[in-house]
Amino acid sequence: MRLKGLWISMKPNLLIVSHGNMAVETLKSAEMIVGEIANANTVSMNATDGLSGTIEKIKSQINLDKPTLIMADLLGGTPCNSVVQVVGGTVNCKVISGFNLGMIIEYALCPDMSLEELQQKLILSAKQAIQVVETNIDVDDLDED
Repeated sequence: MRLKGLWISMKPNLLIVSHGNMAVETLKSAEMIVGEIANANTVSMNATDGLSGTIEKIKSQINLDKPTLIMADLLGGTPCNSVVQVVGGTVNCKVISGFNLGMIIEYALCPDMSLEELQQKLILSAKQAIQVVETNIDVDDLDED
């Protein structure tokens, strides 16, 4: 959307939260493929952070006044539980438990859309990405990226 000559992105922000460095490394891998991903941040929970430390890290990376999609690595894990405590019933935030590289790339490449549309698009993308890969094919028929 343009407002007095300025381009304003309507795509919600993205916050990726995980145990260890999974969030950081997944974002780095996606950026290796598609380039820098604007409005995407990460929170890495260390073994010594616990719930309270992870909550503080999340609070430092999120603006509850802006639409934000949050992906936490594991339903019921401390990162996900911390997210739930921070966002509570905030209407500007939606949470997905579980994420993969394809979802982050999909976020980067998708057009501006509402928070709800983005959440559903990325969930569908993740479901479609899980496939059985046939291994009895001729290697010469494969393309390199």
